[in-house]
Amino acid sequence: MNMRILALDVIRAVAILLVLGRHACWPSTSGPIGYWAENGWLGVDLFFVLSGFLVSGLLFKNPSPLVFYYRRGFKIYPSYWALLLVTAFITNVPATQYITDFLFFQSYTEPIWAHTWSLAVEEHFYFILPLFLLTGFYLGAGMLISALVCGGITVNTITKSLGYVGVFSYSIYLWHPLVLVWIVPKFVPKTSWLGVGLYFALSILLGILLAKIIEFPCLKIRDYKFIKEKTCESSSPSSVVQAGCPPCLRKSGLAHRC
Repeated sequence: MNMRILALDVIRAVAILLVLGRHACWPSTSGPIGYWAENGWLGVDLFFVLSGFLVSGLLFKNPSPLVFYYRRGFKIYPSYWALLLVTAFITNVPATQYITDFLFFQSYTEPIWAHTWSLAVEEHFYFILPLFLLTGFYLGAGMLISALVCGGITVNTITKSLGYVGVFSYSIYLWHPLVLVWIVPKFVPKTSWLGVGLYFALSILLGILLAKIIEFPCLKIRDYKFIKEKTCESSSPSSVVQAGCPPCLRKSGLAHRC
């Protein structure tokens, strides 16, 4: 259950680094940094494609909407609710604002945290996806990822390091604006090179820490209950762990934290 696919985690790391660069307050945006800052939004698109690729595979193998919502809920909601709770303690945002963000209406109203618009888009996608049993278009967007995963990836220090960061990409993405807005300015100007470096380092460290405190324990609870229930229906527990994987992914082992 703890096996992960390095290629997917590397893609997650690239995506989150693109987003961090997009949101950083660079002192200078000349050269490659300017390209990074301007095109970092591509990281969110990568996350969208990853979601479509992995979630669609799960739904094809187990089209039950209840199981789907159960698994996605344990992945998304605990860390997101923790973010809203921390925000409520630190800021004076009106209570009505939390209602709209709690219901993932960020695409239609002004969100508390601007980056959560992407969570709203994914939640809407998750809501309609089981009802329409997937679309070939969204699966097609994942063909490049499928080829990369099935074809393998060179394992070295760089890919291992990126893969490690990718494991925690959701929590890093969720919490990085707090580092930029509340933490870095307390020590150095966020528009300085030192501030940018501190922003990257603390965003990754905070994401890793909170993933281990909030996200991963919730996923263990989710998977324990899910696997326990499915084991009662099947004599092969391993088939349950690999239930949502395309054939090439089953050989590698699909991470339970996808």
